[in-house]
Parts: sequence; C-alpha cells; structure tokens
Amino acid sequence: MKKIMFNDKYRLTDAVLNGTKPQTRRFPSPRLIEQYNSLLEEYELASKNVGVPCSVVSVEDFLLERAPYKVGEVVAVAQNYKDAGVGFEDLAKDADILSIKSKVKGYSNKMYVKAKLMPHQVKITNVRVQRLQDITEEECMLEGIREVEVSNNWGNSATHTEYIITYYNAKGLEKQLRARTPRETYALLIDKISGKDTWARNPYVFVYEFELL
Repeated sequence: MKKIMFNDKYRLTDAVLNGTKPQTRRFPSPRLIEQYNSLLEEYELASKNVGVPCSVVSVEDFLLERAPYKVGEVVAVAQNYKDAGVGFEDLAKDADILSIKSKVKGYSNKMYVKAKLMPHQVKITNVRVQRLQDITEEECMLEGIREVEVSNNWGNSATHTEYIITYYNAKGLEKQLRARTPRETYALLIDKISGKDTWARNPYVFVYEFELL
C-alpha cells in the first residue's frame, strides 16, 4: 500500500480526516515534464523528416497514464506514529523496527512511517490532469477551504463572507489565510505550501478525488 501526505501546518490532514477535504492537487515530477518535452521534440523532428505532421499524445494524456495514484487504489493517510496513535507495542511487532523508543523514525516525522501502520485510508475515485488555475470556486472548497461570516466593523450586525484556511505559525499561534473568494484563498495557500509564484506559473497538476474509508 502506498501512502499520501497532506500538509499539517495548514491542517489539511485534519480536513481529510473530518471529511471536508475530498480532493487534492499534486505536481508532476520535473522528470515527467522533461520526458514529455523530449517526446514532443522527437515527434516534431519526425514531422520535418517525413514532411507531414506526426500526431503526438497530449500532455494531459501523457501525464494521466503516469499518475502516481490510480482510480480504485486505496492509499494510507500519512501521520506520524504519535498522532496516529501507533503505540510502542505496535512498533515492536513490526519486524523492520528494532527500537520502540520515541526517537524511532516516524514517531514524530510522518515521512518515515509505514503505510501498513496507518489507521486511516482513502480510496481514489477519480484522477485527471489540469492547469492549476483551472480549479473552480467549488473545487477550492473541496480542497479544505472554509466559508465564514465576518463582521464589517460598522457598529452593527452587518457581515460579509470570507474564505479561510487556519494554520499555526512558528510560535504555535493560530493564524488565517483569508480572502473574499475561494480561488483567492487557494492561491494564497498554494503559494505558501509550494513556493512563491506557484499560482502565477500555472503548472500542470494531477487532480485526485477520493473518499475516506
């Protein structure tokens, strides 16, 4: 069984586990993009040699065939052993883990956990490829963004709607990313998680829809 990781700082693992995030976007590896570009160059060269256009698979179809997760696949939701409630007894029963001390890999870092020890799984129900900015307002909400009513601060009960993602800063204080539309909030989120200007670059992404088992 494979595992899939969600960002804990922005509470996306929690959103998956409470059912408010049934969708996620993941970037294809640079190697995959390079492979497609090389394929495209080969087809263009072949077209010049024969004097007629040669067909080439679309980048969307090329990537979709190579998606890391497939429809119907059951995938473990990665949590560190401490948060997942994996006790020392469970760790000790795993033949690959020789220590039951809290310093064992995976006890506080979910990158090192074993999928078979994870208590939660999701089932992939749909996979597609799109440009990042093709995400709709409705899909942004499926990525874990919440709608809240905020006071207008006019001294009365008037409010307006905002869309937020709650997170904890380095000092453990609760903060929020917020904007007036779900897409604006999602753009803020993706730039925080994946680096400045990720939204502006508008890369291709795998879109995974899933259900919590």
